[in-house]
Amino acid sequence: MRHLRSALTTTVLVVVATANLVAAPADTAQRQSPRSLDLDRLYSLPWLTGTQPDGARWAPDSKRLAFLWNDDGTNFRDVWMTDIRSGRPTRLTGLPRLAAPSDPGKDVEKLREVERSERDHGVSSVIWTSDGRQLIFVFHDALYSLLPGQQPRPLTDTSEPAGEPAADPRANRIAYLCGNDLCVMDP
Repeated sequence: MRHLRSALTTTVLVVVATANLVAAPADTAQRQSPRSLDLDRLYSLPWLTGTQPDGARWAPDSKRLAFLWNDDGTNFRDVWMTDIRSGRPTRLTGLPRLAAPSDPGKDVEKLREVERSERDHGVSSVIWTSDGRQLIFVFHDALYSLLPGQQPRPLTDTSEPAGEPAADPRANRIAYLCGNDLCVMDP
C-alpha cells in the first residue's frame, strides 16, 4: 500500500509540475531554458530531478558527514561534506570532468565523446580515516587523500586500478584493492 501511495504521490507531483510548466505565462517561459520538455530532455543531462547524494560516511566523531554529490544535476560526483550543526553541504573537491561537445549533431566521434563524458561518474567512493582528520576517495581508479580545506593528494599511481578502500578502526591504515591484490598503506 505504501508503494502504491508513493507512486501515486509522485505521479501527481509530475502532473502538477508539468501543468505549471505548460500554463506558465509567456514572459516566464522566455526567461526559462529554451529547451522543450520532451523525452530527449527528460532523459538527458543535466537531469531535471537533480543528482541523488551517494556513499554517505560518518566521521568517527559523528559531527561530519562526507558524501558524493553533484549540485549541477549531472552524473559526475565530487566529494562533499556537511557539518551536522550547520547542515550546509560544502564541496571539497572540484575534480576535472571529461569534456563533451554541447551539440554533437550526427558526428560519430563527437557522439562517442558525449557518451564517455556521461559515463564518467567522477568519485566512486569516499571514507574517513580512523582519526577523522582526512578523507580517502577513489577517482578514476586511483586513491586520493584529502584534508578538508586542502587540495587532494594522490596516494596511488594509475598503473594498477585501486578501489574499495577500508579504514583500519584502530590504526591509521587503509586497505584497498590494487589490481587483483589486497594492499595496505599508511595515508
